Formats: sequence, C-alpha cells, structure tokens
Amino acid sequence: QVGVKTIVVTDGGSVTLTATANAGWKFEKWGDGATGSPRTISDVRAPATYTAVFKAQFKTVTLQKCGGTGGTDSVVVTNGMALPKITVPTRTGHDFRGYFTSETGDQGVQYYLENGTSARSWSEDEEATALYARWEGKKFTVKFDNAGATSGPTPMEVTYGKNPGPLNIVPSKADYTFDGYYLGTACYWNGGGAWVGGSAWTYIPEEGTDVILTAHYVADQYTVRF
Repeated sequence: QVGVKTIVVTDGGSVTLTATANAGWKFEKWGDGATGSPRTISDVRAPATYTAVFKAQFKTVTLQKCGGTGGTDSVVVTNGMALPKITVPTRTGHDFRGYFTSETGDQGVQYYLENGTSARSWSEDEEATALYARWEGKKFTVKFDNAGATSGPTPMEVTYGKNPGPLNIVPSKADYTFDGYYLGTACYWNGGGAWVGGSAWTYIPEEGTDVILTAHYVADQYTVRF
C-alpha cells in the first residue's frame, strides 16, 4: 500500500516487515530483490530503508465488436475477479455469442457470455488487452410453394450471410417452364439453378415466421402451322 512506515529498532535487534497490498494490487518484491513477505531483518546496526514493490492487478481491456455496433466499448478487469457486466453489441442477421481472446474461429478463451455477464474470472497470466466479439448467423427455415407442380424441393434451413446450397430438386409442371422461386416480386432462385444476388442469404423474415418461396412459371409456347 502507498505510504511510509517508520519502525524503531534497538541496536542489534531485529524487525519483521510485511508488505500489504491495496485492492487491485499484488506484492511483487522488495527494492533489494527479496521476494518474501513477511521478512525478518536481523542484527540491525544502522538506519535502513526497505521499499515494497507492488504490481497492478487491473487494466483496461478493449471490446472489439467485429462487425457489430453499439454496446460497451471497454472494461477494467482485475486479476482473479469476475468481469463487470456489459451491454452487448448487435449485428444485423447475427446472434452474439460472447467475447473471446481470439477473433479466429472457435479459438481463444471466452470471457463474456451471450447475455453480457462474465464467463470466468480474469486470469493473472492473461496477456490480452482486447476481447473479440463472436457472431453466429441467424438460421431460418425456407419452404417452397410449388404452385401446382407435381414435385419440388423439401424445406431447407438457411443461415444469414452464407450460401444456402443447391436445391435437391426443382419443380416440374406440364406445359410450363420453371422460371424461379420468388418472394413477392423478388426472385431468389432463378430458372438457371442459382441463388440470385450472390451466394449469401440476406433476407430476414419476421420473428417466428418461415420464409416461403413461390414457384413462377412461363407457359410453353408452340408454333402451329396450317
């Protein structure tokens, strides 16, 4: 702790020194390199000064949102203690999965849970000065209205921001040519067999509802000669 303490010792006597740390600090060593506390100094013959060296057990850690917005920007962490509660960030089409010491895949140590509470106490050996948000794309069920066709794809699960993958079958309707699957007036799967607008799914339905894509057809035309 901060302060100076004077101890009077009889010539040739001994004294015991104890380094007491304030909250958030930890005794590291004495100024002469000794590491014990308490320590006893024997056969004192002259005035002497002993300085206790303490190491801070707290630091500021930045919260990197990795595509998200809002929420707490940084926190002060203390070794051996749970992290303070935070406000979590948000990201379109994604669910927040916590803050980790690594921004790569499933690596790193998790320090914050999805609800913004501490996942563990801050480790004294932890060198990280930033934590990284981890996100998971929301999942939706896509169903297909084949509009009278005798066949068509089964419902499939899609993940926001990812390629839904190929359909297992396309609809077939007598005297019509399949022209794609539509959501309202927007085509999502074209007649040529590909998702429109790139490979990533970006439509978010209302909470608790499924996505229903409706098949569109173009009537076959024939030339009749007389």
